[in-house]
Order: sequence, then C-alpha cells, then structure tokens
Amino acid sequence: MKPKSTVTEEYLATNLLSLEDVLETIDQLHSAISEGSPLQIADLNENDLVDTLRELIYTAQETVEEIEMRRAKRRKARKHQPTLRIVPKIDKAG
Repeated sequence: MKPKSTVTEEYLATNLLSLEDVLETIDQLHSAISEGSPLQIADLNENDLVDTLRELIYTAQETVEEIEMRRAKRRKARKHQPTLRIVPKIDKAG
C-alpha cells in the first residue's frame, strides 16, 4: 500500500515542472546578462530584478538549511537506536 502524501508533497510533485521552468528562466537571464543584452523582464526594472533574485536565493538557502537540519536529526536518531543482534546459543559444559 502506498503511503498517503501530504498536501505539500502533492503540490511539490505537481509543480516540479514549474521549478524546472524557474531554473531555466534564471539560466536564460544569466546568459542574457553575461552577453550584455538589455534587461527586458516584464515590468521589472534592474533594482526590482536584483531584489527578486536575492529573495529567491534567500528562500533557497533557507530551504537547504531546513533539509540539512532534518537529515542531521534523522542521522542522530538512527545513531542512537539500539541494535538487536541474534547470536547462536552456546551450551555450557558442566
């Protein structure tokens, strides 16, 4: 039986393509700026674009930190779990 997913997991799964689109757009923006092309992104001026990119970076960094903290908690929990080892019975003589 497949475990139920949360609303957030469903949202992320259906929006993976959107995330890929965002990354592609940022890559194209970087290429255009590197080539010296003029900025023509919707109604954003250069300052607004920089602010938006900084917000994206901040949010991405926060997300990475949350993921890393979650991983560390899981590793710590696994590290402290007792391990049961089954060994063969040895009869004592005498």
